[in-house]
Amino acid sequence: MILGTNLAPTDGEEVVKYYHTTGFKSWLLGIRSDGYIEVTNKRVIFQAISANSLMHSEVPISDVSGISIFKGTYFNLWRLLLGILLGLVTLSFMSGIFVVVLNGLTNDSDASEALSWIMFLGMIIGSWFIRSELIWRPLLAAAATSMLVSILGGGLLDAMLGGRGSAGLAGLLLLPTLIYVLFTIFMYARRPTMALSINSKGGSSTPISIAGASVGGALGSSAARALDAEPGPDAANLARELGAMIMDIQQFGDLGIGKWRA
Repeated sequence: MILGTNLAPTDGEEVVKYYHTTGFKSWLLGIRSDGYIEVTNKRVIFQAISANSLMHSEVPISDVSGISIFKGTYFNLWRLLLGILLGLVTLSFMSGIFVVVLNGLTNDSDASEALSWIMFLGMIIGSWFIRSELIWRPLLAAAATSMLVSILGGGLLDAMLGGRGSAGLAGLLLLPTLIYVLFTIFMYARRPTMALSINSKGGSSTPISIAGASVGGALGSSAARALDAEPGPDAANLARELGAMIMDIQQFGDLGIGKWRA
């Protein structure tokens, strides 16, 4: 709750309802904080506080003239490039590392090949259980692909053109596995976002604004230029209720307040 905790109330001001609206994150600035919208009988307040930052904006409830809310996903170009780069690094180096490790574990080529298949299946299946927004999912899928490369050895082209046995199977699986790696990178680059604008009757004034992210991950808000705004747990309820709540309070006063408090 903002009022009475992080903000002094005006005379007779009381909280009607508050929402955990959004979460702000910035790797560049080292900021991670939660943003809250609080509706009182006198104003609408937005506040986000972290260890080293504060964002605060408000508008008298009688001055609110319009609300715009967006909640969805966007495609982060920087995460896509990061996923591709780390995936290529993993694919390039891990196959050679796996060969050295497996040769150290056993000198039997058949046993080494069996361990390679077990590790491949374990990595592919394990990647399914990692959340799509984490970089570890595409990295584990790329490591699994490198296992196929280590099984193929120098016979990659022959195996893909119809080789038999274990190498032939690895050659057949290589392309679908690479497609799966690209899919995991694509899913990693898709990020949730939200945007909120609460306008006042003062013309083009927008005293409360939470800007969503663009394709490159940049924001359109001067108040939070380097922060990614992601939906909070109450974002859907906020979108459903905020406009009606403000109109009820503006039109019916205490009767509208009692309705939303209940």
